[in-house]
Amino acid sequence: MILCLTLALHGLLAGSCAAGETCKSDDVTADIFFLVDVSFYFRKSDLKTHVPNFVKSFMGSFIFSLEKVRVGFYSYSSSSIDDLHRFLDRQDLVEKIDSLPYIGGDPTLHKGLQIADASFKYLWGGREDAPNFLILISGGRSSHPRKTQEMLARLSKKRVTIYAIGVGASAHTKELKTIASSPSHKFYVEKAKDLSSIKSKLLMHMYETYNASVQSDVFFLLDASYMVSRFDFIEIKNFAKSFVDSFIYTPYNLRGGVFAYSERTHTVVNLKHYGYHLDLNFIFKTFRYIGGLPTLHTGLDVAKWTFSRQEGDRKTAANFVIIISSGNFANLRRSKKNLGDLSKKAVRTYFIAVGPDVIMYRVRLIRFYLRRIFHVQKAQALSSIKDELVRNICADIKRAS
Repeated sequence: MILCLTLALHGLLAGSCAAGETCKSDDVTADIFFLVDVSFYFRKSDLKTHVPNFVKSFMGSFIFSLEKVRVGFYSYSSSSIDDLHRFLDRQDLVEKIDSLPYIGGDPTLHKGLQIADASFKYLWGGREDAPNFLILISGGRSSHPRKTQEMLARLSKKRVTIYAIGVGASAHTKELKTIASSPSHKFYVEKAKDLSSIKSKLLMHMYETYNASVQSDVFFLLDASYMVSRFDFIEIKNFAKSFVDSFIYTPYNLRGGVFAYSERTHTVVNLKHYGYHLDLNFIFKTFRYIGGLPTLHTGLDVAKWTFSRQEGDRKTAANFVIIISSGNFANLRRSKKNLGDLSKKAVRTYFIAVGPDVIMYRVRLIRFYLRRIFHVQKAQALSSIKDELVRNICADIKRAS
């Protein structure tokens, strides 16, 4: 069954959403079960704050109902009591998570997996026609590896997709790799407070998994002219990098490229050579501040060339250009023409203006689609628009698919 999970940082996409609004989709049908390690591998403070906040934030992306999304929850250790292994409504889930105990004891993961296995059965509210997800938050180890592997094999036969999230310096284990359904289903954070940093990627991975036919190409244009300070250019690169980290990049589904523009230009990183986000992250680090005039029209020339067949453009992919700019243009007429040419190719362009002196009227003269224009007063505030930007792009991907 195809699960239509059109996901963004703060939730599921259902067309346009106001800034800060959580978007949910009526198309989603799934049974999701959380397993949380409450053994001695976790600190009490983490189980009272960071872990509950992550689970509640993640589940805030879904519409709870018997027909749509059902959620189960269980905390495991050698001291756990089997008090909950059924699917819950939202209020039950919140109350259970808020009362998450610190129990200590050994990490009896096999016991938690047995509870999850039972929960996916019809008797406990599971559905045969709904995709099953198990999300594990773990210290990376189990007290009985053999029993754990036996339970994992049983869940695999039932086509339960398992995401394993390791928390803590000791969680980077070989065992954690064997728990996840595949290497790409494994996540790791050094501290529990960093769980929020993987939320978007976890959601997007579900989207990629069940919409494997969806393809998109994203090309960044970064203003490296004298209109942007050296410090702000670093902030712009960091924002672009964080945006890349919000998606699962592969050469087949989602690919990316980047170009820093000014009258003194960088080498183009085009789409057909850089599909993986690790490659793109390396490129962002190597790009340096240039100075010179803000030649956006040159950057758009490069984007047009990038979205050509010989440079790897795909007819089946939704195409995007994301411009992060000072809002100044050395040649407004040519910039406007190039944007028109990209629009004829069905390339969607997002424009992010950075700085207190941006003349938004001049930006709108280029005729960007209004929903795709963003403005921040300073580069450090770019992170404040990332959620809405990702949400809008995912909505565009859905409409194009």
